[in-house]
Amino acid sequence: KIVGQVPLTPSLPIDLRVESHGDGLAFLDGLSDGAILWKEGTADLRFIIRGTLEEPEANGFLVVNNGELSIMDKVVEELEASILFDFNRLEVERFNANIGTDGIIKGSGSIALFRPGVEETYPLSIEMNDVPLKLPVVDLQVASNLKIRGALLQPKIGGELSVKEGSISPPKQKSTEPNRDTQPVKKRQLPEQQWDMKTPLVLFVQDTEAPATKMLKSSLPVGLSVISFDNLRLRLGPNLRITSPPNAFTRQPLAIFNAAGLLTLNGALDQSLNASGVLRLTQG
Repeated sequence: KIVGQVPLTPSLPIDLRVESHGDGLAFLDGLSDGAILWKEGTADLRFIIRGTLEEPEANGFLVVNNGELSIMDKVVEELEASILFDFNRLEVERFNANIGTDGIIKGSGSIALFRPGVEETYPLSIEMNDVPLKLPVVDLQVASNLKIRGALLQPKIGGELSVKEGSISPPKQKSTEPNRDTQPVKKRQLPEQQWDMKTPLVLFVQDTEAPATKMLKSSLPVGLSVISFDNLRLRLGPNLRITSPPNAFTRQPLAIFNAAGLLTLNGALDQSLNASGVLRLTQG
C-alpha cells in the first residue's frame, strides 16, 4: 500500500507512506528487471518519508523472517533481518542469511541514510564467508569484514575483502582500424623486451595510455562513482585465476595465471580509483 504526496518542486514537503506485509516485497521482481526474485518468507514494512526531495527523512522499520530470494541467480536462504529507519539514520539490529552452498553473510550497526551525518559509534559492518559472486567477467568466492561509513546512498567502504579463489576474465577490447593518414609513431623500448627470463621482472605501469591501464579502467562499472573506498584492503589468492579473453580461433584463452597479492583501494569507484600494492602472478 502506497499513499501520499510527492511534489514536483524539490523544496516542497513530501508526505509518503508505504506499507507491506506477507510476500508483498515480490514487487521488487519488477523494479529490478528480474535481478531480484522473491520466493518465500514474510516481510513487514512500514515506511514514512517526510521532509523535502532535497532533504528527505524516513521513519519506520523492515522485519524479514525466514526469507528466501534469488539475487542474480544466487539463492539467498534463511534471511532474517530487523532494520530501523530513524530520520536520516538506518540501524541494522539483525541481518543474517545463507547464500549459495556454504556462503554466510551477517550485518549490524548504523549508517546515515540519505546524506553523511554524525560519525556512528558502531558503523555498519558486513561480514561474509564463502559468498559466491558471479558476474560476466568474474566468478569468485568472497570473504569480508567491511566497515561502511558515509551514507547508504553514498557509502564509503573500508575494512578488508578477501578473494581466495575463483577467476577473473577481463572483457575483450574492441580493436580499431589504424588511421592510414597518420604518420607511424616510433615504438618505445619496453622492459620485457630485454628480459633474460631468469631474474624477476618488475613492471611499474604508470602510463595512462598503456594497454593494461586501459583494460583496468574499461572493466570498472559505469555509474557507481557514488561508492568510494577508504583504505579498503583487498587480499587476492592464492587460488585466484586471471585469464585472457578467448581466442577467436581456438575459443580458448591464450593466457591463464594464478595471482596473489594485497592491494589498498582509495577513492571513488570510477576511473579515478587509486590502487596501490603488489599483485604477483605465481604460476601459469
